[in-house]
Amino acid sequence: MEPLTGTDPAFIAGYETLGRLGAGGMGVVYLGRAPSGRLVAVKVIRARFAGDLEFRARFHREVAAARVVSGAFTAPVIDADPDADQPWLVTAYVAGLALDEAVRDFGPLPVQSVRTLAGGLAEALRSIHAVGLVHRDFKPSNMLLAADGPRVIDFGISRALDASKLTQTGFLVGSPGFMSPEQAAGQATGPASDVFSFGAVLAYAATGREPFGGDGPMPAQIYRTLYTEPDLTGLDTPWLREITLACLDKQAERRPTAQPLLDFLLVSAPPSPAGPWLPPAVMAALAQRVQQSEHLLEIHRLATEKAAAERRRRSRRAVIKGAAGVAVLAAVGTGSVVLIVENSIPPRSPEWSGLRVTTTPLSPPNPGGWNYTKEAQLAGPHGSVGISWSAVGDELDSHEAADLHTSAIRARPGQKLLVAAVDQMVTYAAFPPGKANPVVVKLKVGDQSTDLKNLPLSENSSTTQVIVVGAAPTTPIRLQLVDAGRMAEMDLRTAKVIDNPYQQFQSDAAWTGSATATAFFYGQPVTTEISASVGLSTSKQVASIVNYFPGNGWAPPGKAFLAVPAPVLYGSFLYPTEVQCDDSTAFSFHLPSGAVVPADRHARTTILLDTSGITPVPVTFLVPADTRGGRIVLDLSKSQLRDISSSGATTHRWQKAPTFALPLKFPS
Repeated sequence: MEPLTGTDPAFIAGYETLGRLGAGGMGVVYLGRAPSGRLVAVKVIRARFAGDLEFRARFHREVAAARVVSGAFTAPVIDADPDADQPWLVTAYVAGLALDEAVRDFGPLPVQSVRTLAGGLAEALRSIHAVGLVHRDFKPSNMLLAADGPRVIDFGISRALDASKLTQTGFLVGSPGFMSPEQAAGQATGPASDVFSFGAVLAYAATGREPFGGDGPMPAQIYRTLYTEPDLTGLDTPWLREITLACLDKQAERRPTAQPLLDFLLVSAPPSPAGPWLPPAVMAALAQRVQQSEHLLEIHRLATEKAAAERRRRSRRAVIKGAAGVAVLAAVGTGSVVLIVENSIPPRSPEWSGLRVTTTPLSPPNPGGWNYTKEAQLAGPHGSVGISWSAVGDELDSHEAADLHTSAIRARPGQKLLVAAVDQMVTYAAFPPGKANPVVVKLKVGDQSTDLKNLPLSENSSTTQVIVVGAAPTTPIRLQLVDAGRMAEMDLRTAKVIDNPYQQFQSDAAWTGSATATAFFYGQPVTTEISASVGLSTSKQVASIVNYFPGNGWAPPGKAFLAVPAPVLYGSFLYPTEVQCDDSTAFSFHLPSGAVVPADRHARTTILLDTSGITPVPVTFLVPADTRGGRIVLDLSKSQLRDISSSGATTHRWQKAPTFALPLKFPS
């Protein structure tokens, strides 16, 4: 816990603030004291979200649902005001250690402690999901370890934020390393997403490591979550490994719900041990935390009593001196009366012009009272750059500047300040280690150009680069993306794209269908049902028509590349089987005119029929640049089957192979 700062309120709607429990992108959490003397946690939402009516409406509904969440392993909602200038939420205070804090300071938890943790978290999820809530930020810092078991906090807020228009380039709800694949891909999430996070939390608690790695920038972490298997090294206890793997299934519909998790723990895991459930060192730290809270509460109680006694003393002194006071007022009645008050308004900021670039935590707050542009993005073949917001105004006061990790400034006469939150993303899959990254992002103010590519960014979390420019209103301020030898740019004042040579058209691409197939394995016919789908059943896949495609380069004049996600097939031939589409005629694109275009370039479509989670590289076709529709056909009879269980990877043939089609229609 940290002490209050000079800008923190002394009271929030009758709750006295005693100290800071934490702060993040969404707001500040205070240790508070209710009028009854009870300790509470008060979370105040940042002004950035308070100005969004959509967020407020959703926050209303989520808080109402959160109030009825019951259970021994959640911190209940006591009070809230979604309509306040800055919405706030009060929950019961839990004198505990956050799970990430405990693991960081004392190492992974022993298996018996993880058993109690798993039971408490599963019961908490059951309570949360029962009232229609989805937590969406189920991570170790939102799990508090108390002496009588774990507690889940912060439910009812993340989902309200997810529905808000503020969930843009600069803010992703959830935490890398603990997000589900569907959440990382920006798709709709349900209770199964929390279950995936539950599995990641168990792996972290038992091993001290995030199962998909906690290092590197956000795009790299998201890529690992989407396309790689979890690292469960050291997770050797059978029941713990089994429940973790079931929760970390990349297919949401195959994950268990909260009640089966509890049933599994009851049947397959040993019962929670009697006595303290945490190691002695953690229990000692918990006891110290409780003592600190009680000590702080006693200090504030004594301070309150002293202040009340001082007010009574002053009141008695004022009665005695009443007559003299009237005389003094009469004496100065014709002069000026000066009131000296404590002013929380920041002092006037110094004048400034030029360019500053800083980094700030994910989701920086608004400079108050400024008008904001919409989200905008430039997407090239290897990377993208976007703004989650930009705004023009006259002054960044000390409060706003501190939130943006810069110093207080105001524009010179005749100039304006422009503040923009800029995010970069590089397609890491396109650049294996050792291969140069050609993506360059530049900021151009008038004729001055600044390369943003090599600015320091945190290696442990996603960050936003905050651009502050002081210049005349007529000075052009542009964000530029240089990729594959060409440049796209946008106007930062208006968030409008000026030029984009990477212009592309996109269409939803969902392979669907199933059919019976027969193949000969070692001279015997084997029949199975084969279905086609995208790589992740909950992930939105798109087909694109682009001028440039990695590995192919720029399309010739009058042509464009059609890139389509190859399907993943599911079935079983009793042997670990791989399907290879080496023949370019296996994939073909049928134009509305009847013309047929074979695949221009594609990777081997590797389908392990007994294993999920593999997403092949897209298949590409060289098509007329004005193509806006057609049909992709996959003829499996022109593919090969390989039994990869044998050392020689024996090849087998189809007797009856299905054909799958994917209709496409691109908006003009």
